[in-house]
This record gives sequence, C-alpha cells and structure tokens, in this order.
Amino acid sequence: MQEKLEKMGLNKTESSIYLVLIEYSKLTPARISKITGINRTTIYAALSELVKKGLILEDLTGKIKYFVVLSPENLLNYTKRQKQEILQKEKIAQELVLELELLPKSKNFSIPKIQFVEGKDIKDFLYEKTPVWEQSMIDVGEKTLWGFQDHTFVENEDYRDWIFWYWKRVDEGFNLKMFTNQSDIEEEMKGKKLTNRMLKFWNGDDITSTQWILGEYIISIVTRGKLHYLVQIRDVVLAESMKNFVKHSWFKE
Repeated sequence: MQEKLEKMGLNKTESSIYLVLIEYSKLTPARISKITGINRTTIYAALSELVKKGLILEDLTGKIKYFVVLSPENLLNYTKRQKQEILQKEKIAQELVLELELLPKSKNFSIPKIQFVEGKDIKDFLYEKTPVWEQSMIDVGEKTLWGFQDHTFVENEDYRDWIFWYWKRVDEGFNLKMFTNQSDIEEEMKGKKLTNRMLKFWNGDDITSTQWILGEYIISIVTRGKLHYLVQIRDVVLAESMKNFVKHSWFKE
C-alpha cells in the first residue's frame, strides 16, 4: 500500500504517517514519532502536507494536539485536485508558449529550431501557429507570405478550410504571393475571391511539396501519399535567403 501511495504523490514519510493514522484513527505527533521512528521535526512537516492534501485533519478542540485521519475516499478527491492542477498548468504552459514565441527576436538569431508534425495534428498546428507566424512577419517587416505550393494541399478539405478561415480573419495588410501547379482545384479557388491571395502557375515539373516563408519561419508540408507531415524551421537567415529566391522568381516571371 505504501508503494501505491507514493505513486499517487505522497512521499515516503507522508505515506508512512498516513498508514499509521489509518490504523489508529487519531494520534498526537509525539505518538506518531514513537510508532514510526521518524523524528518529530520531520513528522510536523509531513503532517502539514497531509493536511494540505486533504487526507487528515488537525484536531484543536482539546489542550493536546491530535491529528485525525479522514475517510480513505478522500484519496479520490486528492487525485481530482491533482488533475485540476495539471490541467491548469497545461493551460498556462500553452499560453506561455505563444507569448514567448511572440517576443521580438534579435536579427542575429540564426540557430535553427526545427519542429516536426504529422498526420491529423497538422490541422490544429496551422490554427495554433497562425498568430505566431503573423507576428514574426510583422517583426521582420515583411507582411507577404512567399512560397511554392503543391496543389494537393488545397485539395485536402481540412487544409482548405484553414485557408478560408485565414483569409476571412487576416488583416488587410497581409498578402500571399506563391507559385502552384496548374490544377482544377486552383481554378475553382479563383472564384472564391480570396483577397490578397495571389498565385502564379508553375511552368516546370510539378511542385511536390508546399513551402512557405513567414517572417523568420519556413514551413514545409508534404501532402502526397497517405502520410502527411509538416516541418517548421525557425531561422531568420535561412528564411531571408529563401524569401529572396522566391521573390526574385516571382518578379522574373
């Protein structure tokens, strides 16, 4: 039982004291110390933690201080509180990730950071990272998304929904200039009148992956075959180089 209590989050001292109190129901710190062999200073610290965890109570009704164990069912309440704390920490962590990524970065920042996303997680990643990419574009002073696109990205309904969502909410100052394959889906998309989404059809061999340059980010997405995957590279120097290449190709056409 002690091992299971420790797996729940009680340390060795707390679990020993708890089991003793389960056996005796009500004890003084001195008595607990004598039974367990744990020194009294350590006993008081552990008892305080068990009270905080809602597993025991301090009885102050008499002259002598006693600690009383609560029903074992309170272990379930303890785990529920742990779950709530974890969910709260996860929410705070998610907020921090976005806030930290939105902080202005030095122009000399050049250590690439790479993130790999696959399958069904790509859709959520696109929605989650959109404000981060937009802020990065603002930070580098380039509000144009440059790139190449495999038309199969747009053929996928989930990604196409993201495209519509993006252009409905995006600030008018942002625009897209991108090469894509000649395709029925892009001919169809012309009729959707998506403001500031400008495409040119590529005259060479088919583009087989999608690549965007957004501020200091490079996003590569492969949507051919059963397994889709996305690679995000964050490198201001590499992004600048790739942007200049696409920009030159665009105006050369």
